[in-house]
Amino acid sequence: MQPSISSATAAIPLPVLVMAAGASRRMGRPKQLLPLGSGTVLTTVIDTLLAADCNPVVCVLGASSTQVAAALVGWSVETVYNPDWDTGEMLSSVQCGLRHLSQLETHPGCLIALGDQPGLTAATVRALVGTVAHDPHRIVFCSHGMRRHHPIYLPASLWLRICELPVASTLRAVTGDPQLPVAYVNVDSFNDFRDLDTPEQYDSYRAQAMSDTG
Repeated sequence: MQPSISSATAAIPLPVLVMAAGASRRMGRPKQLLPLGSGTVLTTVIDTLLAADCNPVVCVLGASSTQVAAALVGWSVETVYNPDWDTGEMLSSVQCGLRHLSQLETHPGCLIALGDQPGLTAATVRALVGTVAHDPHRIVFCSHGMRRHHPIYLPASLWLRICELPVASTLRAVTGDPQLPVAYVNVDSFNDFRDLDTPEQYDSYRAQAMSDTG
């Protein structure tokens, strides 16, 4: 299904941070490395982001970082290691990625994507980038069923504020601020946002993917 918002607006090159540092405790093995199609769960997400012309694509690694980094050889991605990957929810990985991007060339903002959402489509990412192009100073959320989902867009003006959050906080401490301007990309299909946390979810998604391509 195509996102309901028009993505005809000229896209601007945006970096994306891919959250891939988790320990996959419920899965029982690194879900970043689970086979899917001709690659893995993580490389499927990366291929989608590259197809949507995100640049650079930066994977934030933590648990099983050596194995995950080795599996990314040959992909046009950068990797950074978050030594605090097991602290809090996901905030420390976002902070690690933002600090890395802050050392590179100036960007209006960046996308935050999850490494375990292989159903994400390039059309959704392009629609998100197109919405950012209208006004890069707003937070932009993907939305389905009146709920916010990743990927999201964070304007660079918020990066320092996010990086200064205490370790016990969450990204929502900033993105949930009612004083900040926000926009939404409404997506018709929930499949874009299905994350794979358990063996059952992985088996179900893989079977569906094989059926769709078979």
